[in-house]
Amino acid sequence: MYNLCCNKRKSINSSKFYFFDIAIVRTLKNIEVPLEGNNEFGEFFEQLICMELRAWINYTRPKSKLTYWRTKTGIEVDFCIDDEFAIEVKSTENVQEKNLKGLKTLKEEAIFKRYIVISQEPISRKQDSIEIWNWKDFFSELWNSK
Repeated sequence: MYNLCCNKRKSINSSKFYFFDIAIVRTLKNIEVPLEGNNEFGEFFEQLICMELRAWINYTRPKSKLTYWRTKTGIEVDFCIDDEFAIEVKSTENVQEKNLKGLKTLKEEAIFKRYIVISQEPISRKQDSIEIWNWKDFFSELWNSK
């Protein structure tokens, strides 16, 4: 399990836990492979991104911390890496304005250098200085240290 704690301004202290293997979660929840569009698919998609970020940090930045940010009102950003990246994960193929709420709120704090949404959109793009990445493109760029 990975414990990702928030530690930024306007945040609350709580933890998020991720199992190292999605199959364990499926077994504990007693569910089949989730279909795209349902809640479990979104949770597993987020977990996939978490595991990839964790591996990347372990191989390339062992002193970096993977955290998350959440306000008292429940606005959150899924992953934060040092002061470099704030990352939101959305399993949608069409990222919309409502999907950017957490990143835009956090962006007001001017803490991070890059604000990123990882999604299933077929083409990576920018919206309001927030990078929207297709997950495959993101993984490729991540491992190529861009």
